[in-house]
Amino acid sequence: MRETPAEEYVCMSQMRRSGNGSLRDYRLTGACILALRQEMVRWINALRDVGKDVDEPMSQARVTVGADGVFVVTGARAMPASEPAFRTASANNMYATLAFFPYAIPSDQFQTKGRIGLLDTVRQRMAHALQSAMHGSPAILVVDEPATKVLSSVCTVSDLVDMGILTVEPLEKPREPLANIDVIYFVDPDFVANASAYARRGGLRRGAPFALSSLERVAADFDDPRRDAPRYTKCKVTVFLLSKPERPSEASVTLQSAPTLWRSMQRRTPCYLSSDLQIVQSRVFSLNDASILARVLTNSVDECMQALATKIAEACYAMNEYPYIRYKLSSSAGGRLSNMVQDELDALLRSSDSFHFHGEEDIANRSTLLILLRSDDLASPLLHDFNFQALVRDVLEDEIDAQQDCINYSVSVGAKGRTETVQRSFYLDSRDPLWKRHRHDHIEDVIGEAYALVQRAKEGDAAQLGKDAELDAISSGIASLSEEVNLRQKAGQLQRICQLAMQQVTQRRLLNDEAAQSEGLAELEQQLLGGLNADGRDVHPRRLLDALLQALETATDQGDRYRLVALDAVCCEHFGDADAKERILEAAALDTVQEQTCEGLHKARALAKELEAALYTGNFWAEQKKAAAKRAKGAVDKKSVREELQRSKSVAFQVAEAVISGDLGEDMFPFTRTPPPGAKLSDQLSAKGGGARSARDSVRSRMRTRRASAKGILSNETGVARRDSASLKTEFTTNRLIIFVAGGVSYAEMQQLHELGLQHNLDVVLGSTDVLTPLQYLRQVEQAGLNNYF
Repeated sequence: MRETPAEEYVCMSQMRRSGNGSLRDYRLTGACILALRQEMVRWINALRDVGKDVDEPMSQARVTVGADGVFVVTGARAMPASEPAFRTASANNMYATLAFFPYAIPSDQFQTKGRIGLLDTVRQRMAHALQSAMHGSPAILVVDEPATKVLSSVCTVSDLVDMGILTVEPLEKPREPLANIDVIYFVDPDFVANASAYARRGGLRRGAPFALSSLERVAADFDDPRRDAPRYTKCKVTVFLLSKPERPSEASVTLQSAPTLWRSMQRRTPCYLSSDLQIVQSRVFSLNDASILARVLTNSVDECMQALATKIAEACYAMNEYPYIRYKLSSSAGGRLSNMVQDELDALLRSSDSFHFHGEEDIANRSTLLILLRSDDLASPLLHDFNFQALVRDVLEDEIDAQQDCINYSVSVGAKGRTETVQRSFYLDSRDPLWKRHRHDHIEDVIGEAYALVQRAKEGDAAQLGKDAELDAISSGIASLSEEVNLRQKAGQLQRICQLAMQQVTQRRLLNDEAAQSEGLAELEQQLLGGLNADGRDVHPRRLLDALLQALETATDQGDRYRLVALDAVCCEHFGDADAKERILEAAALDTVQEQTCEGLHKARALAKELEAALYTGNFWAEQKKAAAKRAKGAVDKKSVREELQRSKSVAFQVAEAVISGDLGEDMFPFTRTPPPGAKLSDQLSAKGGGARSARDSVRSRMRTRRASAKGILSNETGVARRDSASLKTEFTTNRLIIFVAGGVSYAEMQQLHELGLQHNLDVVLGSTDVLTPLQYLRQVEQAGLNNYF
C-alpha cells in the first residue's frame, strides 16, 4: 500500500476522551471524515473491551490508501493484533472502491424505433429508476439542493405521487424519524452544504469544524454516533447519485463505513441517473456551470475539460444517443473537447452492456453532436429579440424573482370603492400554462392572444345557473364559471406582462419610430452584426459609425449603451481606429471595467478571425451573408418588420442549418470519427444496408454479441479513410441534431433553433453550460478579465 502524504496522517494522539464524554474532532483532509470518526469510536471501544486505558495515546494509527483505491485505517501500538477486538476494528475494515455506472433502462424496455423528446426521455429514465427501487410499495424521496433543481425540471409533484412517492424531503433540513417505509435518496455526491443549521438542531455534533457532503449526510442518517437510533429503521434504502463522484474511493468509503446503511441498501453499487442535467425546455438542457465562459474566453478550459467532456457524454447517454461528433477546425479547444467526448462515449459503450442507442440497428438513425464554443460567436448573446420569452427575460430582468423564477406585481381588486391590493405572480416556466404555450411566439402575437383571452373571459355568462336548472346543469355551470374566473385571471396576467415588456421597448427606443423617422436600437444591432441595412445592402462603415454615435447619445438605458459598444467591438473594426474608439467610448460614458471588457472582446474576436483565416479558405460565411441579404429583401417585400429584425442569424443557427442541408464541409467542421460515405437519409432508409444489424433482433442474441459488436463499431469507423479535398462536402444527414455550446447560450439562440427544428420537422436539441441573458453574459465576461489576458 502507498501512504497518503504526511499532512494527511491521522494520529490517534489527537483524539482523546475529554472530560465531558465527547470526542474532540479535528479537521481531516484527504479522506472521508465521517468514516474516520466512526473508526476512531470503534477503536476506543475496542480498547475498553481489552482493558486498556482510553487516555493512552495511539500515536502509530494512520490512514493509508492502496493503489487500487482501497482505503484503510491501520496500526495502533496500544492494540495488539492478537486481540479479537482489534482484528474486528482494523484488519477487516478495508473498503473496496465501488464501480459507479449511469443508470440504464433494461434492454427489453428500450425503444429502438423512433425517438421521444429530450424531456420525455429523461423523465422516463427518472421514473423507471424510482419505480425499480420501490417494487410496488410506496416510499419517501430524500433529495439535496442540486438534485432538487434537476428533479423539478423533469417531474412535477403529481408525477412523483403517481410513481408512488409519499413525500419529498430535503436532505439538508431536519426530518422526522420513520419506520417501515422504504427510503430513496437522490443526491449530488460532491455537493457540500452549510452544516451549521443542521448541527444546531441536533444533527451532527455542535461546533464541527467541517461541512458534510451530501453522501456523508446520507450515512449520518443511519450511523451517526451522536444519534441513539437511525433516522429510518426497518426499511430498504436505495441511493441514486446525480453524477459520478469526483473521488470514487472516498464515496465508496462513505457508504461502506456506515454498517446500518450498508446493510439496508438494496443496490450495493449506487448508480447515477444522469449528469448534472437540468431540462430548461422540452429540447433544451443546461449543465448549470457559469464558470465555463471565463475559461473559454481566456483559453483555460483545459483545466475543466475532462469533467465537461464527461458531462456531455453522460447527457448523450441520458438521451440514448451515441452521436457522430463535429467541431470547428479553427478551435483547438473545441477539437480537444470533442475528442474527449468521443473517448468518454466509447468507454461507456465498451463498459456498459446496457448502453443502447438510437442507430444501433440502423446507421441512418444515428444522431449528430455539434460542439461549439462561446468564443465562436461573441455577438449573438448581445442582441435584442422580440419573441416573448427572450424579450421578457431581457427587458424585465430586474423584475424577475430569481429564486422562484417569476415576476411579482401588485393589482387592485374589488368594486364600488371596496378595493384591496393583492400580490400576483406570473411564473416563467411550465407552472404557467399560458407561458408554456406562448413563450416561443412573437410579442405581437402574444399581445393579440392576451386581448382575445380577456375579451372571452368578459363575455363569459353564468346565466345558466337559473332557478329551474337541473342539478347536473348547475354543477356544470359552477365548473364552467370556475374555469372562466381562472381564465380571466390568467389572461389578465399575460396581458399585464405584455404591457410591462412593451413599456420597456418604448422607453428604450428598441423599435423604429416611423413618426420621428428614426431607427430603433434593434435595427442598428442588425446592421452592426451583419453589415447589412433593412434592404439587404451593405452599410458603409462611416455611416454605421455615425448611426452608432447617434444611438449612444440618445439611448435612455445604460445597459443598452453597454451592449451596443460590445456588439460594435466584436463585429466592426472601429476599435482598431484610435479616433473612432475614443468617440465611441466618450458617447457611451462607460465605466473603466466596461471599457476594458469591450476592448477584451474586440481582441478575442480579432484572434479568432485570424486563426480561422489561417485554417479555412472557403466561402461559407460569404454564403451566409448572402442568405441574410436575401432574408432582408424578402422581409421588405412582405413588409414584415419582425423578419427584418431577424435577418442576421447566430452562428449556431447557421451551422445547424448547414448540417441539416448537408452543406457544412469537413474542411471547416470535421468529424471526430468520419461516418461511412453514402447517400442521404432517405437513401439510407430505403437501402437498409451498410452496417445495419437488424438480423440480430432478439434481445438475448444482441446482448451476447454486445461487446464484440461495440468493438467492431469503434474499429471499423476509426479505419474509415477521410475523403479527399474534392469531396469534402459531406453527404451524411441525421434525424436528430444535438448542438452543445460551451460557455452559455442565449434565449434568442434557443428561439432560432426551435424555429429551425419546426421548419425542417427535425428534432433539434440544444445544450449548454449555462443559459444567459445579455447582461448576465456581459457580467461573466467582465469576470474573465479579457483585457488583462490579452
